Amino acid sequence: MRTAKTMPLLVFAFFCLASCRSNTTYKIPTQIYAPTARQADADDLAQFRRSYLAFSQYCGSEFSRQDGGFAFPIVTAYQTGLTLLAASEGKTFTEAATFLHTDSPDEYPLVQGFNDLYIPLVQPENHQMKFGSAVWMIWPTPMQTEFQTEMAERIGSDVVRLGNAGITPHNAMAAWIHQFIYKAKAPDFDKSDPIVCTGALSVTFNSPLAKNGDIWGAKDGNLIFLAWEDKDLWQLPAESYLKQVVNFESAPGPSPVETVIEGEADLLPMAKALGLEKLITGPNDLRNLSVEIIPQGDEIGVAIMRQYLSIKIDGTTGPPSKGEPFRWALYDRRTSLPLAIGRFVP
Repeated sequence: MRTAKTMPLLVFAFFCLASCRSNTTYKIPTQIYAPTARQADADDLAQFRRSYLAFSQYCGSEFSRQDGGFAFPIVTAYQTGLTLLAASEGKTFTEAATFLHTDSPDEYPLVQGFNDLYIPLVQPENHQMKFGSAVWMIWPTPMQTEFQTEMAERIGSDVVRLGNAGITPHNAMAAWIHQFIYKAKAPDFDKSDPIVCTGALSVTFNSPLAKNGDIWGAKDGNLIFLAWEDKDLWQLPAESYLKQVVNFESAPGPSPVETVIEGEADLLPMAKALGLEKLITGPNDLRNLSVEIIPQGDEIGVAIMRQYLSIKIDGTTGPPSKGEPFRWALYDRRTSLPLAIGRFVP
């Protein structure tokens, strides 16, 4: 028989069990499996580069159509699409390939190429930048560990089975986002949302901008930041600008004045604008799961595709110091590939 004295102990035990279950159920693969570099040949790199740049230009054009500012992390959006591509078969592979603007017959060259971009950016010494993506599956089905390991090691993407739509998995998703951007709010979802995708990127960029023609630029470690006048037509700057920025002198230290660029982007409208019908279906997608994906949630098969971004840049020079709208792009210095793009509106 339970008494008033035993009830506090029972409540304490319940919370202990709930806490243990939370910590053991939702393991984050990238926190377990270290990134593993893979050698990509020239053909793989070229095929990846074509896909990545076409995807970048399409994203810039689509988001430029909307009023106001936007901040879009290309690298995590591509990472999300690549995870879905690696997880899919048949018609959904074609859909995911269309999303990534590639005609590759399989994901291998794109994974190899992305690995070449990803690995140097996430080395411990490159602490100025953090990014990742995740595919969350909301149903109680065993997850194939091999696929989770492969995605974590090769492209830094987390594939996690949430199991249900309660507060515990929502908190797990929030904790994942907050390791990159603390203020970002995790998306709401319920049991009718079988697939939720998230991506997050945060950067601290300490170098002041210097003018070169119509474009301002700066380098800081492995990154290059460009800013230019806000115009109607979206177009990424030519690579020649990047080569000139590399020769700029780095700043002696952090500036006391910062411009903070923050944003949240939704990939679903962009995917639908491409005419995609299903990015994920069952039973063979996500590496032969034992059940069909519940045919609920969004018609495209992925209920939520949210991307989060936070960049802090030196605000003492160039467009950030004028308090006027400007376009911007963040690049990887080694590959000259854009990592994030946007329009900043004060």
